[in-house]
Amino acid sequence: MTSAVFVPRTAAASWTDEVLPGLSPAELPVAGRPFVDYALEAAGRFGVDFADTWDARWSPRLAVRLGERLTGQRDGLCDIAYNRIREVPRGLRDLERAATFREQSGKGPVIVLWGLALPLYQPGETSYVPVTEKEALLTPVGVYHFDGDRWIRPSVRPFTVNDTASWLELSLWLLSGSGAYTLPGYSAEKGVHICRNVVTERGVRIEPPALLCDDSWCARNARLRRVVVGRGAFVGEAARLSNTVVGDETMVGEGLELNGKIVMGGRVIDAATGTWVDVEDDGMASRVRRAPAWMRAIGRFLAGASRGRRP
Repeated sequence: MTSAVFVPRTAAASWTDEVLPGLSPAELPVAGRPFVDYALEAAGRFGVDFADTWDARWSPRLAVRLGERLTGQRDGLCDIAYNRIREVPRGLRDLERAATFREQSGKGPVIVLWGLALPLYQPGETSYVPVTEKEALLTPVGVYHFDGDRWIRPSVRPFTVNDTASWLELSLWLLSGSGAYTLPGYSAEKGVHICRNVVTERGVRIEPPALLCDDSWCARNARLRRVVVGRGAFVGEAARLSNTVVGDETMVGEGLELNGKIVMGGRVIDAATGTWVDVEDDGMASRVRRAPAWMRAIGRFLAGASRGRRP
């Protein structure tokens, strides 16, 4: 039996504690999906029979999501678990001492996604090198394999998220059309992915690549270039967004110009520097105040039947 272990909260992910307090690194929104979805998809490529997420920042929201959406057969995975661990592990040697890990490794090979790392290779496409003792004690973010008596790692380096700059870069890279991982929605045209109940009002211009998630809304004359618009998000009239991620249930104000930013509710993060400002101003950025479903339906009708496509 082959199993996989995903350890999202390592020392290298400590930056998420400040940037996104109360959020597990496994929930980090990446191109319309939480990071854990991509991690499990990666594990599925290796034909694992069991995938376990060990989270020192255990999230009840994520527990519900994994229980409702990922239990059972999905992407080639048979069984999925989500477990709380008390302390942030320092390295692979800490895993070896865990009774659960010893039980899993006793049944067959184990693939470990240590931290926020996604493999960029398919099984059989790379060679492997031994893990040094230093790496085993203080393990860098990466992908590792354990075959019962030794640790090895692929010679092809994975994509790692170590700060806000690489977080934004990963979302935009996934949008670029590499096909490495599955994006939500469907492709309305080359490089533009549209999900359910999306509204784009008249005059909206979208330059690929772009992703508009479920129930998102772009008001008149908005301009989007290399942008992710999260679930239930609203982009205001004549806003100009480039190389930017708008989080779920987030509103970007009318006429606002953003480049290289991540907007999560009222927090506007400059990806390059890792600094942010909390605004909570409806004219700039804030959490969406959602109207009742019937009112949103009327709004979509009045928007001019532009749902799910560019005008």
